[in-house]
Amino acid sequence: MIYDARTAAQLTQSQLAEKVGTTQSVISQLEDADYEGHSLSMLRRVAAALDQRIEIRFVPQEQQLA
Repeated sequence: MIYDARTAAQLTQSQLAEKVGTTQSVISQLEDADYEGHSLSMLRRVAAALDQRIEIRFVPQEQQLA
């Protein structure tokens, strides 16, 4: 989602990193689908730099059939 938002904003990883106040390598990690180190504070910074907001929701799990 970060990649899609960044490319829609026509920014390079380096340009987004500058707006967020981090490095290009951090943006690269955040865009990696296998990366599990996302922090809410960093996601908020990225969203703000892309003029977006974060929405977090809890949704019911599907019931497992026995």
